[in-house]
Amino acid sequence: MDLTKPGPPISYPLTSLEELENRSYFSSFHFQFNKCSVPLPTLRTPSSHEMRPRLLVCHDMKGGYQDDKWIQGGSNSNAYSLWHWHLIDVFVYFSHSLVTLPPPCWTNAAHKHGVQVLGTFITEWKEGAAVCECLLSSKEASQMYASRLAELAASLGFDGWLINIENEVEQKQMEILKEFVNNLTVSMHSLVPGSLVIWYDSVTKDGNLDWQNCLNGMNKCFFDLCDGIFTNYTWKENFPKMCAEVAGGRRYDVYMGVDVFGRRTFGGGGFQCNVALKAAKEAGVSAALFAPGWVYETNQGPSFHAAQNRYWGLIADCWPSAQHYLLKFPFFSNFDQGYGKQICIAGRNVSTLPWNNISCQNIQPVLYSTTEPMDSYLDAIVSTDGIAFDGGACVKFSGGLGDKSHCLTMLYNGNAPANHRSLFVSYSVKAGSESGFCLLFRVHGHHGVRLIYLVDSDKSYDHPSGNDVPNIVFNIPFQSTVCQEWNIREYTISMADESLNGIYAVSFLHKLNHLMILDLLCKGNAEAIPATTNYTTPETTGTTAKSRMAYHTLLGNLRVTYSQGHNWFSHVAFQGHNPSWQEKSAGQKVVSVMLVWHVESFTSCSIERYYICIGKNLQEKNRVLEEQVEYLGVSMIEAFYVYELPVPPRCETLHFFLQACCACGLCQQLDNAPELVMPVPSTGPTT
Repeated sequence: MDLTKPGPPISYPLTSLEELENRSYFSSFHFQFNKCSVPLPTLRTPSSHEMRPRLLVCHDMKGGYQDDKWIQGGSNSNAYSLWHWHLIDVFVYFSHSLVTLPPPCWTNAAHKHGVQVLGTFITEWKEGAAVCECLLSSKEASQMYASRLAELAASLGFDGWLINIENEVEQKQMEILKEFVNNLTVSMHSLVPGSLVIWYDSVTKDGNLDWQNCLNGMNKCFFDLCDGIFTNYTWKENFPKMCAEVAGGRRYDVYMGVDVFGRRTFGGGGFQCNVALKAAKEAGVSAALFAPGWVYETNQGPSFHAAQNRYWGLIADCWPSAQHYLLKFPFFSNFDQGYGKQICIAGRNVSTLPWNNISCQNIQPVLYSTTEPMDSYLDAIVSTDGIAFDGGACVKFSGGLGDKSHCLTMLYNGNAPANHRSLFVSYSVKAGSESGFCLLFRVHGHHGVRLIYLVDSDKSYDHPSGNDVPNIVFNIPFQSTVCQEWNIREYTISMADESLNGIYAVSFLHKLNHLMILDLLCKGNAEAIPATTNYTTPETTGTTAKSRMAYHTLLGNLRVTYSQGHNWFSHVAFQGHNPSWQEKSAGQKVVSVMLVWHVESFTSCSIERYYICIGKNLQEKNRVLEEQVEYLGVSMIEAFYVYELPVPPRCETLHFFLQACCACGLCQQLDNAPELVMPVPSTGPTT
C-alpha cells in the first residue's frame, strides 16, 4: 500500500526505526488527517496529579487499529468505545508495533474529557533486541530517535509515550538506554508542557528481562528519569505498599498494573478488577488497567453497553473521579458515545446508516441517580438504539414511579464561573404523556447555594410558600417549540458572581415536589442544598408495584452558553482538489476528490465539526428533474476525502455542502451552508 497516494484516511503504526529516522510519516497522504483537533484543556493543572491516586487505562485490542483506524468513521454501530472518562487520568493506545500512534479519534474524545493520551514505543523478544542494538548504538542515535518520537507526539497532538523495552539489552548499552529515557522525557516536556513519559516494568538496570511487579532498586533508575512507572500485573497484596515506600513523595507516579483478562493478576481481573484497585488506593499509589476491552472482546452480557456500564460502575465504587465536567462556557453535549444507528442534526434525521466515529463523542454524563421512595425505580442510560435529536444518541430515563415518587439524576458536576453574565440554556426532551421532567441547576456564590429549576410551565410544580425556601427559583421557558416530536425548551438565567457546579435531571409524575428533591439532594450531598433552607422532609408512603406507573423520557441534548445565537463566518474558501473520475459500468461513474476549506473572519465560538452533504442534480433535456441531498460524513478538520462516490446517470453537477457545527452546539442551516459545485464530465475516466 502506497501511503503517499490518496485513499480513505487511516491511522497506522510505524514498524521500523528507519521509518522513524527518515520522517517518512510526514510525507504520507494520511498525516494531515491524523492530527488531533481537540487540545487538552488548559484548565487541567499539574497539581491535580499530585494529591490523589490516578488511573491509567491501556487500550490493547486485537493488535490495535480496528474500527478506530478509519479516521472519517466506519459503518460498525457495534464498534468498541469507552465513555467513563470521568474516572480516567491517562489513556494509552497500545499495540505490538514498534511505534504505536494513537488514532486521532481517541485523542479527540479523551482531550474533550480532560484525559491525556500516550502512544507506545515497544521492543520485544529477539527482534526487539536487534532494534535496541541500533537504537542504543550511540548516545547520538538514541537522542535522535528520542527527538523523533517527541516530534511525532507534538505534531499529532497527543501527550507522551509509554516505553516498553521487553527484551534483553546488552549491559554496555544500559547507560545509553537511560540516556534515551531521559532525552525523550526532556524533549516531550519541552515540546508539550505537561506531557508524560512512563516506563513499563520489564528490563532491569542490568539489562535482564525480569519483571519486578513493583518499583524497587532494579528499575528505579528508569523511574527517576521519567514521569512514572507502569508495573507488571502479577504483584502480591503487599506490593503497592512497598512501591509507595520506595517512591516516597512520588508515590502517585507508580501505576500498579492490572490485567483485565486476569492472567495471574492480583484480584483475578474481569469484574474483580476493583479488588486490585482498592489495594492500590489503600496503599496510596496509582493504578493501570490493561485491556479493559475485555468486556467487548469476551462478549460479556447481556449486551456490551450493559456490561461496560457494570464494569465501570464497579470501578467508580472504589476509585475517585479524575475529571469533573462543567468547567467553562459554552457547554454542550448531545451525549454521543461514538457510534449509532442513525445520525440526526437539530432533530432532522439525515442518515439511517449504522456508523462509528469516536471523534464524535460528546461530554458524557455521569448518570448517578437517587429515587424516593426507594421502592420506585428508574434507569438512566445513554441510548444508541436509533432515537436522537443531535448525533446518534440520547439519555433515556425509564422505569416505574409512584404518584408521589421523584428521581434525581446527576448529569454533570464541576465549577463553571458565570462571571456576572446571564446564561442561555436550551435542552430537547421527548416525554411520555404522564412523565414529568425538568432540569435542576445548582449554583454556588458568596451567598451560598441556589437551586434553579428549569420547568416547562408554572403548572408543573408545587409552588413554595413565602418563607419556604428562599434560595429556590423556578424558571419557565421564554420559548418552547416542537421539532420532530422533540420539545425544545429555552431559558435565560441571571447570574451574579456565581458558578454553575451541578446539573441534574428531575423525573416525576404529574407535579414536581421541590421538598422531596431537597431531601434527595441532602442524601447525596449535604453541602448541595441552600444553606438558608429550612424545610421538613415531605411525608411519603410506600409505593407498591401495582401503584407504579411506567415512566419514559428522552433527553436529546443540552446547551449552556452566554448567548442564544451568533453570526456564522462571512467567508469560506471551499475547494475540490484533484478529482478522479472512473467508469465502473455503462453510464455509472464514481468520483474521488479531496475537499478542503478554510474559514475566514469567524469571530464566534470555535467550530467543532463539519458535516459534509452532497446534492446530485439529475437532468433531462436541460431540465432539472430533482436534486437529492445526502449526508456524506463528518470531519473534525478542514479537509474531507471523498472516495469512489457513485454518480448516477443523467447527473450533470455535484453540489457539496459544508455544514459547520460549533462547540456551543449550534449547527449552520443547510440552506446557508457554503456550496461547492463540481461539473460531471460527460465521458471517460479523468484525473
